[in-house]
Amino acid sequence: MIANSFISALLFSTVLFAAAPSDSDSQVGALVRQLNDDRFSAREEAERALLEIGPRALAALPKTSEDLPAETVERVKRIRRKLQQQSANDSIRASQITFSGESVPLSKVIDALSSQSKNALIDDRASRGQPVLDPTVSVRFDKTPFWEAFDATLAKANMRFYPYGRPGALSLLARGDESPPPEKSVFRHEAFRFATTGVSSKRNLQTEDEGLTQLRLEIAWEPRIKPIVIYQDSNAVTAADDQGRPLRPISENAAVEVPDFGDSSATELNLGFRSPPRDAKEIAKLEGKITAVLPSETAEFRFSNLKNFKRTERRIADATVTLTDVHREGDAWAFRLLVQFQRPDDAFASHRGWTYKNEVVLETVDGKTIPFDRCERFMQSESAMGVVYFIATDKPLDGATFVYKSPTAILRVEIPFRFERIPLP
Repeated sequence: MIANSFISALLFSTVLFAAAPSDSDSQVGALVRQLNDDRFSAREEAERALLEIGPRALAALPKTSEDLPAETVERVKRIRRKLQQQSANDSIRASQITFSGESVPLSKVIDALSSQSKNALIDDRASRGQPVLDPTVSVRFDKTPFWEAFDATLAKANMRFYPYGRPGALSLLARGDESPPPEKSVFRHEAFRFATTGVSSKRNLQTEDEGLTQLRLEIAWEPRIKPIVIYQDSNAVTAADDQGRPLRPISENAAVEVPDFGDSSATELNLGFRSPPRDAKEIAKLEGKITAVLPSETAEFRFSNLKNFKRTERRIADATVTLTDVHREGDAWAFRLLVQFQRPDDAFASHRGWTYKNEVVLETVDGKTIPFDRCERFMQSESAMGVVYFIATDKPLDGATFVYKSPTAILRVEIPFRFERIPLP
């Protein structure tokens, strides 16, 4: 029987950079000090060196800039932003799978895929009333991208995955009488998987209207990735039929936001085109890209001295978290929090609920950790959100610390897709 290899992870707790060892901390500290050197060449050299260290330097960069000279502040900001973007780009690289065996139980292969990729894979056959079998498969993966290895394993076991059933996970189900999708209908790019799932055409026979051809794409990603939103620009897609004629998009110069996908590991995207002439039998080529908005590395914003509370602001990178009020309300302590991002990138749109899933706890003086029970939004704008967190406890706040975990920046990455020979109805 396949084990439920669910790797628990709080939203945004995926680390998008490697923790810097102590010697790297010292190296980063020395280079940050060199950013204030009297010689311009030395400052430039220090900035280049910090960028060469890569995203692992993020943990050791100064978290605030209040005590740094103005030029150093600007250089640190620039370095942090570049390293955060590199970290986001690195985070969407495909997980690598190395595992080989002849006639290996499927459960063992799935466990290897899950543990090596840090992706949650759950056997949901029993919950769907399907027989739970554990057939043997033969596989040979050597630094194979996750989606390639996962698709190949499921095909050998006559199984399929369902990305909408479990929060932050892929459900495994029996394929039944369904045929596996042809390889030409699937395109994989790093941690993302695109699949053409349907094509429809509609014409008005009483007019000369060209009609509408709509192509449906399923976009899935490794569950360890936590996109906030996905965009698709109609100008970023090109298509041509089998006669070489270009297909014109229905909506030109339009940026479409893919519908909210909550905790799912996939979403669907509809691409609309003016229908080609009737002699076209297929879409010979389709190319495009999507833009995913992702959180950067997670940081802790800690607030102590709660008994004698005064409005306190903490700033790390692009994120500013302000604890504006602490008071008793019924059987709970109420913590009024304001979260702001320098570059929010639409992350605070009213229908986005990712901020409510950030980890919030109260660390008491006796070492206990108490999570919040509920929260209420009290304000929202393009760049900020205000939330009151209620933590039910009768413990006093003497020596306690309020801890809020949040990404420190919101970043964009582009993911291309490409298909050939898509049959037209």
